[in-house]
Amino acid sequence: MEGAEQNTYSEEPSGRRLTRREAMERLRRLRTGLQLAQFWFWGKWLYFGVVRCPFVVPFVACDHCPLHGCPGTWLRPWTVRLLLLSSLLAGRVFCAWTCPLGFLQDRVGKFGAKKAPVRGAFPHWDAALKWLKYGFLVFILLLIYGGLTQSSLDLPLSSHRPPPPSSVAPIRILLAFGALLASLVVVRAWCRYLCPLGALVSFCDRFSLLTLRRDLRKCTACGLYPRDCPTYTTPGTLDCIACGECVYGCPREAITFGPRIPRLEPPTKRKEPP
Repeated sequence: MEGAEQNTYSEEPSGRRLTRREAMERLRRLRTGLQLAQFWFWGKWLYFGVVRCPFVVPFVACDHCPLHGCPGTWLRPWTVRLLLLSSLLAGRVFCAWTCPLGFLQDRVGKFGAKKAPVRGAFPHWDAALKWLKYGFLVFILLLIYGGLTQSSLDLPLSSHRPPPPSSVAPIRILLAFGALLASLVVVRAWCRYLCPLGALVSFCDRFSLLTLRRDLRKCTACGLYPRDCPTYTTPGTLDCIACGECVYGCPREAITFGPRIPRLEPPTKRKEPP
């Protein structure tokens, strides 16, 4: 692997070629910087949705929210457009580069241990737990279409009284703190097991114009990815959040990000080595 570190990528202004590790560090700094910049927009909405939203299901009925000061009244339409566009363009790229809760999990996860589940193989029950987010998505949709997006308060929309939080706010707060605490043990545990938005966006991954793909002519199935992936995910699969680290991390440059080309994609049933 020492020789693999010498793989070079784009040139600096000085003309020196970047090593694989240097290119990956630059990508990480770029992603962290973009996440931090966007957290300024979506962070406040995340706080209002978890702590103060008067609706049972937050982030959905912002157009009719009686809560003054919540940025969701103007952020929601733009966020829906961004989610739709980014999902059709590059799958779950929103999760890695924009999501405020994902950003918080990344930061909190830095204080965790060595995250043995990420560096080693996940236990067998990991695959089963991943299905929880799809069940949670169905549960949320049932709540929405069952009318439980209605405010728990009997306030007219013209009221200037700031409404108190919904009665389910403690449950939302518990879920948020639980997600952050779980990220100390498993990287992005909420995204991996419970996020309903991630489950919804993942359906677009198979139809996105761009994707992370593996060139089987170069790939040796060494298992480096998912083993060294920040979220222990095989590139280009439904759980991949398109962070892009594998593009620079693969020593054989077998993973690229670009238009979907069937002959370069990994077989759906190919078994990864341990």
